[in-house]
Amino acid sequence: MGTAALQAASRGSHCSLFYAQAALVTHMTALRRRSSLDRGEWLFVQDPQRAWTLGRVDRRGSRVVSLNVDGRRREARMSQVAEAGRALNASGDDLCDLDVFTEGSILHHVRRRFEASVIYTWVGSILIAVNPFKKLPIYSDRIVDAFRADATAPHAYAVASRCYDALRETGAPQSVLVSGESGAGKTETTKIILSYLARVAGGAQDDVARRILESNPVLEAYGNAKTLRNDNSSRFGKWMTVAFDATSRVAGCAIDTYLLEKSRVVGCGPGERTYHALYQVLSDIEGEAREFPYLARGGCVRIDGVDDAQEFATQLRALDALGVTDRQDVLDIVAAVLHLGCAEFDGDDARCVNAETSIGRCAPLLGLDATEVETAVTTRTERMGRGSIVTLRLTTKQARSARDALAKALYGGLFDYLVRRVNESLHRGDSPTSSSIGVLDIFGFEVFRHNSFEQLCINYANEKLQLFFDACVFGEELRTYEEEGVPFAHVQFEDNARCVALFDGRPVNLFSLLDDECQGGEGARDDRFGAKCAATFARKNPHFEARGPDGAQFAVRHFAGAVAYDGACGWTATFAGAPANATVETRVEGFVVWKTTTRRSKSSTRSSSAAATRSRSRRRRSRARSGRAATRWTGPATPCTTARPSPAPRAAPRGPRAAPGTRPTSSARGPTRGSRGAAWAGGAASSPRCRPRARPRPAARPASGTRAPRPPVSYTHLTLPTILLV
Repeated sequence: MGTAALQAASRGSHCSLFYAQAALVTHMTALRRRSSLDRGEWLFVQDPQRAWTLGRVDRRGSRVVSLNVDGRRREARMSQVAEAGRALNASGDDLCDLDVFTEGSILHHVRRRFEASVIYTWVGSILIAVNPFKKLPIYSDRIVDAFRADATAPHAYAVASRCYDALRETGAPQSVLVSGESGAGKTETTKIILSYLARVAGGAQDDVARRILESNPVLEAYGNAKTLRNDNSSRFGKWMTVAFDATSRVAGCAIDTYLLEKSRVVGCGPGERTYHALYQVLSDIEGEAREFPYLARGGCVRIDGVDDAQEFATQLRALDALGVTDRQDVLDIVAAVLHLGCAEFDGDDARCVNAETSIGRCAPLLGLDATEVETAVTTRTERMGRGSIVTLRLTTKQARSARDALAKALYGGLFDYLVRRVNESLHRGDSPTSSSIGVLDIFGFEVFRHNSFEQLCINYANEKLQLFFDACVFGEELRTYEEEGVPFAHVQFEDNARCVALFDGRPVNLFSLLDDECQGGEGARDDRFGAKCAATFARKNPHFEARGPDGAQFAVRHFAGAVAYDGACGWTATFAGAPANATVETRVEGFVVWKTTTRRSKSSTRSSSAAATRSRSRRRRSRARSGRAATRWTGPATPCTTARPSPAPRAAPRGPRAAPGTRPTSSARGPTRGSRGAAWAGGAASSPRCRPRARPRPAARPASGTRAPRPPVSYTHLTLPTILLV
């Protein structure tokens, strides 16, 4: 357990709990105001290696205090120390019982418990779990039965028990949030919670509960990979909804997945692996993995202590248990991805130089002709201004990008197909459902040496989650105080609404700028995208920082820390054009990977944009003449009653969420220009992004000097038990 992980835990705790924040402010303020400190008194002092460490007071000056830290004398400013309190050796299960609640006290007590092999600790209703990186004898049917009777001790079983009891008593849906950095043990904790529910609500003979547990090997094989921090890291997020019938028995389950890291299919960092399934199909052939470029790029084809052949057998048994009868087709697509990665191209007009041993082996596995696949990755079509279509050869670099894009699309489509088959297996239509427990297993913030578009999306998802989490926890705590009549003062805190607005704020945000730049097709440039971001946000949003002389690199100050993103690593090249003109449909029924699409030329796109702009101008003039003002209302950035230092930027109401696997419309993704969508849908007239958006009727104008009231914010989930893993 590293101190950095514990530091992250303390940050996540004190920024998410009302009473923790209030206690921290109170104790730090009281410490700074004290006129004297007793010699020999214990204090926590900030440390670059351990975040916070203990030291004894030698003497105190006006601004500096001298401490004895591990036998060494050290001087620190008063702002760098925090009170340690009298309960340094406390062994309670709940950190809220400490007499002093600061970052240092959190780290100290969690560290002491971890060293005693006690990995779980309560912070109010939130459970902190520290990954022990070893097997502990604290998970068994006997222990499940014990927590079924008494769920007061800190444990993942206790969180699951409280959710299940609340569901039985109130009938309201419950939810569990499992969050933490890579390697914290989120996936294992999710499986622990599901095993508890299967034990107490499914029974040993319940087929649905058994299938829920059987789905884990399949999802882990195709969605998990080895990283530098974790040998079995989930490279996707998932929301599992476990449905219960009127008797509180498990009636089914539905899985929604988010943000599969498709770029890992075609490459990974040194010392890492791509997805387990790609190695498991080759488990019987020693040394074969190094012959495939996609598997050899990380330099690691084996994991110590893991037998890929045994894991492959487990995967096949799970597929059979889930009723996936076309598993051979699934394995053929995995093999096709590996063979496709062997394709090499040469010449100004890209041609595959080893088509027989790469594409020639890939195409039959997909049920296609080799010529069709080669055409798909070496040519593109453009529609000219008057409707004529021209086929152009790609360069070698473009062909390699198209090959990788097809491989990622194949694997991404296969993953979605397997999730759909798993959901079909877990759905029991003959049993009506009464309520549900949702478990969110989401990746934490990611920061690597090189951070790409995937890291940007993952960190954006965590920012939105943190915004919602803060609002729920703060709001729940305030409501409890009000119901119990506890006097309290509102604590001002700075949420991350400004950072979230950087990603999805109106009228412009990072994603909309990237989308605008990508409309240039082949003329899209990474440095120009970076320059646009710098010009738009550098002076307006404190969470944005421009870096690099060419403007292609920028940093975002997330609530967990600053992350530098490499915008010059082909972001615009990845999204600038549509896929090649080929339909790749595998033999698996209903599984289409790439649909036929035709790019429009730049001049045609501009003309469509101009037409759409003129159309919007005519609609605005018409509304002005008819006296219908185009008004928009937006709710607060966060449903929180506490004050903020500065107001968050207002955002337009968001439209309906796009279906999985489809491109969202303009109302779901933000403001668009007239040209947006033309390159994908064949023109501004047919593009859903360019259709006029329905505007709400304007509300009655409030009296002068007053503001229109905002409707209240409501939540469907009444409780949010949380597991914070470090």
